[in-house]
Amino acid sequence: MTTTPVPPSSTPSSTPSSTPSSTLSSSAPRAPLPRWPTVLAALALALVFAGGRLLAEPAPPLFVAGIALALIGASGRRPRGDDHGVRALLRQATLAHGALAAGGGLLLARVVGEVLSEDVHNVLLSLGLFLTAGGAALVFVLELLMAQARPSGFVERARVERAVRTAVTLWSATGLLIGAVYAAHKADVRFDLAYAAPSSPSGATLALLDTAACGDDKAPPEVFLFFERGSGALAEIDDYFAQLAQKGARLATLDQALDPALARELKVTKNGTIAVRCGVRSEAYTLGVDRDEAQKKLPKLDGEVRTRLGKVTRDAVTVYFTVGHGERSFGENDKAGRAAGKALKRLVESRNGKAQKLGVADGLSERVPDDAALVVLLGPTQPFLPEEARALAAYVDGGGAMAVFVDPPAPGTAATATGDDPRTAAAAATASLQPLWTALGLGVGGAELVNDKEYVKQSGTAADHVFLFSTSFGAHKAVKTLSGYRGRAALLFQQAQKVTRPEGDRGDGGPKVSMIARSAAATWEDTTADRRFDAVGEQRGVFDFAGVVEKKVGDKEARALVVGDADVVGDVLMTNEANAVFAWESLLWLLRDDDAPAGAVTVDEDVPVRHTRDEDTAIFYGTVLGGPAVLVLGGLASVNRRRRRRTDAPAAGGAA
Repeated sequence: MTTTPVPPSSTPSSTPSSTPSSTLSSSAPRAPLPRWPTVLAALALALVFAGGRLLAEPAPPLFVAGIALALIGASGRRPRGDDHGVRALLRQATLAHGALAAGGGLLLARVVGEVLSEDVHNVLLSLGLFLTAGGAALVFVLELLMAQARPSGFVERARVERAVRTAVTLWSATGLLIGAVYAAHKADVRFDLAYAAPSSPSGATLALLDTAACGDDKAPPEVFLFFERGSGALAEIDDYFAQLAQKGARLATLDQALDPALARELKVTKNGTIAVRCGVRSEAYTLGVDRDEAQKKLPKLDGEVRTRLGKVTRDAVTVYFTVGHGERSFGENDKAGRAAGKALKRLVESRNGKAQKLGVADGLSERVPDDAALVVLLGPTQPFLPEEARALAAYVDGGGAMAVFVDPPAPGTAATATGDDPRTAAAAATASLQPLWTALGLGVGGAELVNDKEYVKQSGTAADHVFLFSTSFGAHKAVKTLSGYRGRAALLFQQAQKVTRPEGDRGDGGPKVSMIARSAAATWEDTTADRRFDAVGEQRGVFDFAGVVEKKVGDKEARALVVGDADVVGDVLMTNEANAVFAWESLLWLLRDDDAPAGAVTVDEDVPVRHTRDEDTAIFYGTVLGGPAVLVLGGLASVNRRRRRRTDAPAAGGAA
């Protein structure tokens, strides 16, 4: 049996009671809706924006009050449509204008109420702006609906509800975000989740371990971890010490309460302590029992372990740093912005060196102390006394070791009593060391090195042309690791001058001089102090950044390192691995431990990230506005795509 489908035209018609009122009302002719309320609303919204930008002036309260009244007056029109659509539109219009009126009143109270506290002022301002912005957004949405309904004079309830629901959702989300930011600002609660414990020892730490010979049996050092079972801090350092044990360290995990005799021997008084022992020497370091307690110390773990290993495996030495001549400090950066030398001091301590000051008050005008294993000049900016310079030269001639880091005279350097020319004033410290240069057989150029072809980009300005690097190293023990990575490892120089050796007799009787770090080609010496290449008086080429001196003095050997930049071992550039390796290997060579294997060094110093004002502005607006804008636009695009699909779908019905 077959059935014949009933064509759509023969389908029984609906009863009058089931016909939607919108269908009936839309059959009647409609007059277009007027345009003047939309114009008035647009003008009012523009005044809202102007009032918000001028809240500090006396007039804004009047602006805000007038805006609210104008928008309320704009609701006097009565659009036609089905009863439900008209009522929905009028309800939302009432909500929008009420929000505008309330926001204007709060802003008015905030400006007029001079006796209110600052917190109350801030709350009124935030709520006022929130209500005003929300009301303006609703009015904007409603006006878009009116623009679509103007030709037909008909308003659909469903469209009103969907549009207003979207606007209210965005409005509410914005309000919650503002409230969360305000609450976070007032509470000022911060959480640091960066535990950042190293997972393996650095090459420098392993170098100390490899060359250690403890006791009569020349055994590797012992490492004791005093932690309770299940300690959160122990879980963070397990990988690090497991790697240390694989490289030869004798590792044991203990509980201080269960091993009191050994704890007393190692001077450990509580759990959360790491002890290192080599023969009869032992050193302890307290980390903490749980993760929160150890949080700030975990990033510095490798440096602390290396320091303890150095103290128990190496004989103590004294390293003197000259003071009283504007040298770099071991604290914070100085007023001129020069980086401090804390990282270099830590490396000295890692080699079981004791850092001591050496100035006129410490006898430098007479002689360098006999216990000096090394003397360091770290970026002096003021002249040495002639007696001090002669004492330093005599120390080198007697077989001592010295490291000299001298900054170039840069444009803009403050003048001193030596004269008004800033370059002459900055060069005074270098010129006062002439007896030392003669003893070393090395000198420095006296002008900045500049390269506008190959440099480190930092600020994006011409100042970067003095931020240079070296990838070419000599074959010397002071740079043996960097020499193996020639062309791949970059040693950074913030501002440098060339290191030179005098022309003349270089026979067997003189010091042995080796240049160990060279600039890239196209570098020039900025003799005109303008950081611009002058083809007439300046010449591009390759220059030496650093040199070393070896000089036989009887049965001793004098050793010296001269670098035309103190920033190379400053805290900022020491975060670069090549700079840390350079400082460590040079230190080992100067302390006559150059046969020890070297390697990578972890410098445990957090350097703050700095941005220019323009960068901060871009980051702020990019995160606060750009991110949410991308999400909103993506959501709108998704909604519109779904609507188009529904619109393009074929109508239900047809043959079955």
